[in-house]
Amino acid sequence: MTALYSLLILVPVALLSRYLGGPAVLTFGAAALGIVPLAALLGRATEALAERAGPQVSGLINGTLGNAAELIITFFAIRAGLLELVKASMPCWSLRTGNPTGWRGCNCWWSTLFWRWLSFSC
Repeated sequence: MTALYSLLILVPVALLSRYLGGPAVLTFGAAALGIVPLAALLGRATEALAERAGPQVSGLINGTLGNAAELIITFFAIRAGLLELVKASMPCWSLRTGNPTGWRGCNCWWSTLFWRWLSFSC
């Protein structure tokens, strides 16, 4: 785990590169590698909380925080006006959840209500 946590140094590197006008490839690479240990820390924190809280609360915590990365990315994508990216990532997000069949079906059905160009086929 120590090698994984050593990637945390890339978080400030990504921030500095972004705000000091560094190359986009450096910013992206540092951010992509720097988020890996942050995801691991979030996973460990939810597991530690789940051990103390019990099965019902731990299910709620894992269900909520398990998709934190998607929610954060979606938030910033919407702020940047990248709505097509958000729409395209919905099926991927639904496949990662605990009940992929149900979520995928709900997503496809819900999407066809608003975007007529989408079609649902089995």
